[in-house]
Amino acid sequence: MKTSYAKLSTRFLKSFVKTGLGFYSPFVAYWETTYRCNARCEYCSIGRIGTKHYPSSKELSTEESLKLVDDLHSVGVSIINFNGAESLLRKDIIKLIDHAKSKGMMTILGTNGLLLSKRINGLKDCLDVALVLLDSHIPEVNDDLRKVKNAFNKTVEGIKKAVNAGIDVNIRCFVNQKNKNELGGICELAQRLGVNVHLQPIIKIPVDFEEVSGAEELAVTPKEYIRIVRNLKKKYSCVKTSKAYLNFVDNGGFFNKMPCSSARNTISVKPDGSIAFPCAFYPLKRFDARKLRKLIKTNEFKECLKNEKHDFCENCILSCYFVPALTQNLFGIPRLTKLFLKDYFRNKKWV
Repeated sequence: MKTSYAKLSTRFLKSFVKTGLGFYSPFVAYWETTYRCNARCEYCSIGRIGTKHYPSSKELSTEESLKLVDDLHSVGVSIINFNGAESLLRKDIIKLIDHAKSKGMMTILGTNGLLLSKRINGLKDCLDVALVLLDSHIPEVNDDLRKVKNAFNKTVEGIKKAVNAGIDVNIRCFVNQKNKNELGGICELAQRLGVNVHLQPIIKIPVDFEEVSGAEELAVTPKEYIRIVRNLKKKYSCVKTSKAYLNFVDNGGFFNKMPCSSARNTISVKPDGSIAFPCAFYPLKRFDARKLRKLIKTNEFKECLKNEKHDFCENCILSCYFVPALTQNLFGIPRLTKLFLKDYFRNKKWV
């Protein structure tokens, strides 16, 4: 069962208007369902750091999670991105995704792909988009970055099964020092698999203000990242990293030519059910998502919405908050409308 474009676009327009008028109307929810992870990626220590702050014993129960899906829908959320560390480690994740789908929401899963093949039967009827991490077409390079034996083969097997199940699969590939000279290979692999690829920069992001390790050593400069991706876009149609995002990075990120509106049009939920405000990475304030419907009416919550700019926001280039920010940018609306119409009439990929 695919998400209805008509219903989704209607809810999006309502959210856009309400947010433009200064109200809280999140269209997208980023839900870190767990910080447990079955990989040890060289440029990421979110799993190791995150489980210190949010051990599995503090994760929302299945019942609490199902209610949260209901509450997210009630406040206007139309897209739920289930991620983590690795959401497929949650035994109930398919039940949560299926419940979101039953509410008419678009469902997205961010995954390293290691368990995708094993859980595809449960996902095929409820998942719209799988964002699958793959950093090289060379098994040894990918597995070295992931620090997991046979990771490449497991991930590719999962991608093939997801494609056959009718799920829109997008490869997420982080441009880094180890793969920057061979990215044409992963683009060709994506074309053979019949999927799109999003080339992303490695960004040093924190977990609750605690810096993750490994990112700085592997990251390429913004200028080098832009040059690499622009060249690949000319050669491979499967590269879907947008020109708008590359220009955004080139301009220095948020608060140079574009404000961040993550606090108003997205909602970031941590594994323990706390809402991180203004965003998932810098939780200046925390609210209990289990009280979401009442929470958004409180003065404390409304006061937080008044301050949308913080020191740590400047120069942020996180793509997950870039697209929602476009909805509050007059130059972004025509671009999003164009992308939506292309998807609708040509049946292109969602992401």
